[in-house]
Amino acid sequence: MMPEDVFGIVGSVLAGAFRVEAPVAEGGFGVVYRAYHTGFRAPVALKCLKIPEQLGPAQQRIFLGQFRAEAELLFRLSASISNIVRPLHVDAFVSTAGRFVPFIALEWLDGQTLDAIAAERREHTQALLLPELFELLTPVAQALDRAHRFQGADGEVSIVHCDLKPENIIVARVAGEQIVKVLDFGIAKARSVASQAAGRVSGAPLEPGPFTPAYGAPEQWLPKRFGETGPWTDVWGLALSMVEALSGHLVIDGDRSAMMATVLDPERRPTPRQEGVEVSAAVEAVFLRALALDPKDRFARVTEFWRELALALQSRSERAARPAPEAVIPDLEVRPSGSHVRSSVRVSAPPAEAMELEFDLPSAAVALELDAEQLADARRSIPGLSGYPSPERVPLASPAPPAPSPTSPAAPERVSSEPRVQVSSEPRVQVSSEPRIARSVPVGARLASPRPAASLAGPELASPLPAPQASRAPAGPAVVQRGLTRLQALFGQHTWPALALLGASVLVTLADQRYAAENSRVFTLGPLRAVWLAGLLMVAGLVALVYRFSRVRDDR
Repeated sequence: MMPEDVFGIVGSVLAGAFRVEAPVAEGGFGVVYRAYHTGFRAPVALKCLKIPEQLGPAQQRIFLGQFRAEAELLFRLSASISNIVRPLHVDAFVSTAGRFVPFIALEWLDGQTLDAIAAERREHTQALLLPELFELLTPVAQALDRAHRFQGADGEVSIVHCDLKPENIIVARVAGEQIVKVLDFGIAKARSVASQAAGRVSGAPLEPGPFTPAYGAPEQWLPKRFGETGPWTDVWGLALSMVEALSGHLVIDGDRSAMMATVLDPERRPTPRQEGVEVSAAVEAVFLRALALDPKDRFARVTEFWRELALALQSRSERAARPAPEAVIPDLEVRPSGSHVRSSVRVSAPPAEAMELEFDLPSAAVALELDAEQLADARRSIPGLSGYPSPERVPLASPAPPAPSPTSPAAPERVSSEPRVQVSSEPRVQVSSEPRIARSVPVGARLASPRPAASLAGPELASPLPAPQASRAPAGPAVVQRGLTRLQALFGQHTWPALALLGASVLVTLADQRYAAENSRVFTLGPLRAVWLAGLLMVAGLVALVYRFSRVRDDR
């Protein structure tokens, strides 16, 4: 729908250079027209302000002087900051109806405002996401921060927008490139001067400067209570504009009194979660501060708000993109009950997969305890684990029962006495002792309260830690020791004749091969070939070794 030509200037030429073509937008404080600059032969935007009609000539001159000063400041600001729309001319005219109308000519931008972009995305069910919106508006935040610390002719000055909203942020195409620009810098301040002048003329009490109610900060509603406007006011406007673009609806709505009540309600802050947008707790906390009721509780600078929001988003994206690190459970300690002897623990665990813990337990048949306090401290390192024991020492295994006598019934193979390690799901835990005994149970297990005996219970697995028994086969180290004893006996002083025969066999074989290579014929000793003699020597040596080995075995 085409906006109305409020001032009746379509088709006329203003300031001798701007031929007005059509109105393109209208707000509460002005009308924007598309015009053609006859000197530059290029389109421009004319922003014509709506000011009170009762201003007299003196007030009009005061206002126009202030308006020119603001436009001059905007010109210098835009020359230094490319993300602020550039002004081209400032002036005023009197309409055919006799109305005094100040206007400012601005560069024409082909693009869409933030509210139009959000509406278009909603129609295509592709709502704006916070990381995308953050990247899009980063130039806006930088421009605002520079304006708040602008180096003017008389030193640093703070130029505050005071009317930041989605329709004052435009994404345009300039020279084939996308650029985000801020509109209406300085205009709100000029409007405030006009409003105050009108108030003096009418005799009405002074009111806060004009602002868009749906985006007004608390200090704009109640300056006597919350103080003056400043950079923190633009923090409010930027944060609220982002929430509106994310949620897809007007956040502060209703009549003027209803909007004021919403803004000043300390229990209802217009944050993303409050408006149905799913964000992390860190992001919500940043917006909660940016939209705080009291300006003293708000970010004082836009750059502070943007830095904290970047950190909150970065933390969330890293957790989503980074694979889960290998979990490390520090300083687990397994010791015999009542003892100060420690055993080592090795941990290997991708939390989402299988995790193994290997315990080098004492070989003695003693009760073992697990230091559950340190295991509970590792809880934060392994997402998804729960049910760890309380910070106390929990028995892991009790001394193994004595070996059954030949007359006693066989010990049961499965033992399920408490405390139990209850099985849930992977990852698994491996417990080993010397000699190594492996048992697997899930890490998500619970260790029950201490009781006289213990076992490891799991799917198809429940047996106590075994103790050495006389009826069992000798352990690995015993077998090795026995073999070493036999070799020592075998290669004692009585085996040297057999070894000498074998050595002579090897030497004769090597000599025969070298002789044949040098003389191209075999080596013989009379009728005997050397290789035959080597074979006889080897057989004799092997027979001597076998005889000696059998004697050692008979002696044992």
